[in-house]
Order: sequence, then C-alpha cells, then structure tokens
Amino acid sequence: MIEIKNWDKVEKGELPVDELGIKALDDYTLVLTTEVSKPYLLGALVWLFPVPQHVVKQHGNEYATQAETMVSNGSFKVEEWVKGSHITLVKNPYYEGLWKPYLEKIVLKYGTFDPVTGFPAYLNNEIYRSDVNPGQLAYVRQNMPDELHSWPMFRIFYLSFDTTKPPFDDIRVRYAINHASNREELCSTVLKDLASPEYSLLVKGFPGYDDAEEAKESSKFDPELAKKLLAEAGYPDGKGFPELELWIRAEDQLMPWQKPAAEYIQAQLKENLGINIIPRIMEVKTFTDALNQRTHNFFLLAYQFDYVDPSNFMDLYLTGGRHAWSSDEYDELVRKADSLGEWEQRVEKYREAERILAKECPAVFLFQQQYSAAWKPFLKGEGLEPNKDGLSSWGDMWARYAVTHIYISKH
Repeated sequence: MIEIKNWDKVEKGELPVDELGIKALDDYTLVLTTEVSKPYLLGALVWLFPVPQHVVKQHGNEYATQAETMVSNGSFKVEEWVKGSHITLVKNPYYEGLWKPYLEKIVLKYGTFDPVTGFPAYLNNEIYRSDVNPGQLAYVRQNMPDELHSWPMFRIFYLSFDTTKPPFDDIRVRYAINHASNREELCSTVLKDLASPEYSLLVKGFPGYDDAEEAKESSKFDPELAKKLLAEAGYPDGKGFPELELWIRAEDQLMPWQKPAAEYIQAQLKENLGINIIPRIMEVKTFTDALNQRTHNFFLLAYQFDYVDPSNFMDLYLTGGRHAWSSDEYDELVRKADSLGEWEQRVEKYREAERILAKECPAVFLFQQQYSAAWKPFLKGEGLEPNKDGLSSWGDMWARYAVTHIYISKH
C-alpha cells in the first residue's frame, strides 16, 4: 500500500483536494508525500503513466478512443487504428527517454492476444509472437522446441480459510489440510509444465523470496500427520466434518490451473482425510463479495503482483484486508518492514512475518504459475536475452521493455 498522505480522508470528502499529498511544484517537479516512509515508492510508480492534461481536456470522453486523440509520451505512437482489425505503432520521433526502440513499426492484430486464435495465426506466420495455452503446450514442445519459452510468473495459487468460523477456527483443521495436500504430485501430474510447487506467500524470483527448507518442512505432505491432527480436532477419519464448497473465481484465463487443481485437492482431501469438498465456480462479483464480506469460508485464490516489492504480497494479509485472519504481530512486522530504508533489514522483517503465516496457517500456499509463449527465432535483442536463471520472458508484464529492446534479424 502506497498510503499517500490524506488519501482516505480526501476520498471520503473529509478534507479538501488541496490537502492530498500530491503537489506539482512547477511544470517539471511532482512531490509525493506518504503517511510513513515508503522506500519502494518509485518502484511502484513505474506501472503508472502520465497523460497530457490539455489533450484530455480538449477531447474529454473521446480521449484515446481513436488514433487522432491517442496522445502519449512513449517510445511509439499510434499511426493507424482500424477498430476490430489492428493498431499500427511507429517509432515516436519526439521520444527522448532511455528506451529508444530498434523497431520502426509494430502491428498489433486484434483477435491474436488469446492463444486460441493467436497461436494458429502464429503458425501461419501472420504474427511473430503468441501466448501458448496448456492445450497447445505439448504440440509446441514436440514440434518447435526452440521457439518455446516458459518462465515462472509472479502469481501464487492458494487455499484461503475464514479462520474466525468453524471448522477453520481450529488451527488443527488448517494444519490437516496443509499436510494432506501433495503439491509435488499436483505439479508433476495434473499441472505438469504449468506450475511449480510453492510453500510461501512470496514466490520464486520475487524480491525477498526465501528458499529455506523451513517453509517446505512446515508444509510437507504427510497424510498420517494430517489424519492425526483432524482426529484431534474432533473429526476422526473425517466423521462429523461438514461438507464444504471450495469456491473458484470464474476467470477463463486462470481456469486451466484452477479447475484441475481444485479437483485434485477435492480428491486428496477425500482420500487422506475422509472429508467431502465440492469445487464450485462462482461469478466474479459473487466470489469477490463473499471474500470481502466474509460470507463464505473456503476459497481457491490466485494473487499476482502489482509492483516489484515484497510489500505487494505481504500487505495482502494485513488486518482489515480481504482475508478473514488477523495477527497484531504480523501487522507490526510488515508495517515496520514497509517503512525501513535498509533492504536487508526489510527482508528480515518480512521473513519473520512469513514464519507467522507458516505457524498460523491462514492459507495453504500451493503452486506458482508457469507462463509459456512462442516467438520466432529471428527475433533478437537484449529484451529477449536469458536472465541469470537462464529464463527468457516476454509476457504482458514485461512488454514495455521487450518491444523496445528487440529487433528482427536476417532470416
């Protein structure tokens, strides 16, 4: 949370807009004031972009609805927009920033961003890059392995409990479900090549991630321990345990991961604990309202980062957020870490907070999503170079860097 000074009070009308912690000192200087120190502020701001005030005022609701009114300050500008067909971008001659592009022109074709339609276009050489969905993955790996690129996304999938109500107010029940869940088998069979096992809120590759065995040990697959814990909670072999619905949010892009994972968890909990779980796909608003208003108690969730800092994940479990769990100690550690200037001090606080999550088990962190895409071998440039882990990525999150740092080689 950025916590711009007086944001909440201004939004509620309790203070005038000029009391907001955002001031323009002159035409080139913007001053942001936060409620407390926020060392990651600049990193969070890179996901924003300015718009020309005079153009917005001139065109009002028509701003950016056609090529003539889409004015920006990026590396490319819109040359042509044929709605329902394509957008043509050309190099912006007025751009003076750091990311000056190699390419002279980019054509974005409608209907090709979804791999269902985009991948056939890729095979026909109509486009040079396409996302690859789970159903296409085996074909690409078999027939064009040099064009396939996969990498872990900064997205965690997890089971979330309402810890304030039965049966999940008993930590032994939460522990039992945690130890009855075989993440390794889930990711090596049902989600093969689509996910990797995860045991903590922070995911691999993200700043502050800790690959210590401690988290794995506290969440290890141990069905005998799981049965023992459930029996101690008053449900021997699942007897007397209520039938529960595991709610899944109805998002098409996530369904290849969510639905099979939910069905696997259903089978695992029946086999290992004797309890009945019914996966149910819920409309987005119904799902979100139930989560925020605490009207349901068991969810399969996915969370993807908004900016590259541990606070973006760790703030998720602060008291008053979307999860029905609260810890004063956790809140104190995370808020302290959010405001510290020294990186090592911050990381240590976050790791202490993660240990509290492992101890209290308000969630069962299951797996990290793998992302796959194909691009032509003649696309080159530092935007596509492998990182220190040998991974090349060109997903939607990194497109702004990739498209300015690639070129088409002779072929």
